[in-house]
Amino acid sequence: MEPRIDFQGPFSWFGGDLPCVFDSDAAKHMGVYVWTANTSHGEFAYYIGDTGRTFAARFLEHLKEYASGVYRIYDADAFTLGEKRLVWLGSLSRPKEERQAAVLEFFNRMEEFAPQLRAFLHTHRLYLAPFEGEQRLRRRIEAGLARHWYDQQGLIGEFQDPGIWYQWRKADEQPIEVTVTFPSSIQGLNNTILA
Repeated sequence: MEPRIDFQGPFSWFGGDLPCVFDSDAAKHMGVYVWTANTSHGEFAYYIGDTGRTFAARFLEHLKEYASGVYRIYDADAFTLGEKRLVWLGSLSRPKEERQAAVLEFFNRMEEFAPQLRAFLHTHRLYLAPFEGEQRLRRRIEAGLARHWYDQQGLIGEFQDPGIWYQWRKADEQPIEVTVTFPSSIQGLNNTILA
């Protein structure tokens, strides 16, 4: 039978205009997730992930990584215009020998980065698709969604950061058609993807 994933949301990191992701029933499950930004050009996928633990547990890890300077931070105003203007590169995006110095720099500039990070996180719209299937299939769905957007021309393909590690379909694995439903209209998304 063809796998199906149904996304719920949008949620936010902290509440406000959108419900807080940590308060949602979906956050108690494992599955696939998508972060988007609602820009002046439409809503674009920014990051695709999966977790074998609860979404709440995984998202708390993501917040800790943001708060410690591991992840990239973009200018919030530019991000909502569909532009990725870097404020902080993040230690994870640097060569290994530079990461320790980057973490120390981030903490030394914490007062500068804290309001920019908070504003950037407020641009995110978070979608969760609970999925209790096997890990390999879940990871193929995650990679299939990422590939679906990466392969498109223009802003749709460019809006995701390069260099994200995904477990792509192996040469000896037959493609699987996956039905995808979203409660919002995400640029470039079809109702089916190949995983």
